Amino acid sequence: MIAFSFNYASDATSHWCYRCVREDVPRTKRRGRRFASETTTTTTTEENEPHREKKKKRKKERVDRLVSRLGYCDRSRVKSEFVNTNRLSLASSSPVEIKSPAEKVDPSEVLIDGKQLEESELDGVLILFHKPKNCVCSKEEGEGNNVYDELLKATLISNSDDEDADKSKERIQRWLNRVPEINTVGRLDKDTTGVLLFTDDGKLLHAYTSKKVEKVYEVTCDKEIPSEATSLFASGTMKLSGEAKACLPAKLEIHKTDTAKATITLSEGKFHQVKKMFYEGVGCTVLTLHRSKFARFALKDGFGPGTCEQLDIEKAREVFNQ
Repeated sequence: MIAFSFNYASDATSHWCYRCVREDVPRTKRRGRRFASETTTTTTTEENEPHREKKKKRKKERVDRLVSRLGYCDRSRVKSEFVNTNRLSLASSSPVEIKSPAEKVDPSEVLIDGKQLEESELDGVLILFHKPKNCVCSKEEGEGNNVYDELLKATLISNSDDEDADKSKERIQRWLNRVPEINTVGRLDKDTTGVLLFTDDGKLLHAYTSKKVEKVYEVTCDKEIPSEATSLFASGTMKLSGEAKACLPAKLEIHKTDTAKATITLSEGKFHQVKKMFYEGVGCTVLTLHRSKFARFALKDGFGPGTCEQLDIEKAREVFNQ
């Protein structure tokens, strides 16, 4: 007897097709492609198999490039400071020995001073910093105290129990020495405090600065903020001096207990935008400005000025499909 069964290929370019099946012929003797359902061996499925963390397969790279880009030292010094002094080794399962800075290795198998490299730092870093007052978001000399100097002095919130103040300082120093170097994600004014991100991932930095990302600010003005400011800021018609386009709609919440204070949420970052919106729009001068949230990153309780922590960069990339 001959029966017809229909199959659909998952490939978007394929079409419906049918195949002729001889029911009187044993499956093992049929010609053509053998499907998984026809095999006689027993296989485990995702439902009954325990979850196992899959080790990320990484491209091999030169030892000197790896050590340098992670911020341990300049590439020219890797041979003298790490290879010749036997500070580098590989996991016991690796057949390779590090005898030259040109040796190509899997980064996840490399040990420095007997300790495996931090998995979270191999593919870039994303750092949350509570920017204090009176420091600029610039690397230019002559600009005064900058956020990179402040980051070096920062208190690192770590999940590791054995990381003391000295180890934290070494870690932050490595972040600042990474190649490519870390940069701030956008800028905050010198007197503005709050959430500031650093990263060495150029694509992620571009995604955060080029797309409409929600930012929340806490504002204190020199006088009561008029109620009409709420509708003005939300209108999307407010045009600031020096800007060709009007501001996008922003959400303003004036505090009930103190009407000189407010919370404003916006999705763009024009030059001095918040200060200009209050002054040019309703005649209020901003006395203090604090960014409490950037995208999904907010400051936790007790996360004071001059404090930092490393974030999960992979989760941040997933938002923009990096």
